[in-house]
This record gives sequence, C-alpha cells and structure tokens, in this order.
Amino acid sequence: HWHLGDRQHAEQEARALAPAVAGQTDADDRAAGHARLAALLARFGDAEASARHQVLAQAALDEFQAFQAALADRLAQVDAALGD
Repeated sequence: HWHLGDRQHAEQEARALAPAVAGQTDADDRAAGHARLAALLARFGDAEASARHQVLAQAALDEFQAFQAALADRLAQVDAALGD
C-alpha cells in the first residue's frame, strides 16, 4: 500500500502486524520484523513507536546471537568428544 500511495492503509497494516511480529518463535524473525516495523513507523513520522521497535529488534537480535554462540559452543563440544 505504501508504494501505491495509500499511506494511511499502509500505516494501519504495519501497526496491525506488531502482535504477529512479537509472537514469532524465532528470535531472528522477531528481530527482522521489529526492524522493518521500526523503519516503516519512522517513515510514517512516529518516532516514539519506531524507537520502541528498534529496542525490540535489538533485544531479539541479542537473543539470537546468544543462541548462535551457545549452539556453536555445543557443536564444538560434540566435535571434541568425537575426536574431530
């Protein structure tokens, strides 16, 4: 809708998607969704909502990076146990 010039409908849809983004199981999906919402809301001129989604995006990214680090550590332990 944004590209078609229907800013109001695009903004309504973006705001309606927030609960779906927040409900994503995978942290990387939440991070990407919140980052996209933050960008859209900034374009709509809602700096406060954009900032909230930026914080949520960063928190989800931090969570995902911690998951990746833990997974890499566990895989290294498995490799070591198997003797490379």
